[in-house]
Amino acid sequence: MDGTEHDWNLNEIERALASLRPAGPDIDRDALMFRAGRAASGTGSRLRIGTTVAVALLAALAGAGSMWLANPPWV
Repeated sequence: MDGTEHDWNLNEIERALASLRPAGPDIDRDALMFRAGRAASGTGSRLRIGTTVAVALLAALAGAGSMWLANPPWV
């Protein structure tokens, strides 16, 4: 095989790609980024907020308990 068939296929692809033209600017990039940012921030689900509060309280209680056990009042 001398490669001429392969080159012909590439030339056909090149012609097809050359005939393509970019689409107009139908997408407003700034509006898209603004909407994506608002969607990403969200208001938070109640489950996520509740879990965060529960973990924070558990961490505070664990810290207070370890301080209390380090210096018990009965000693």
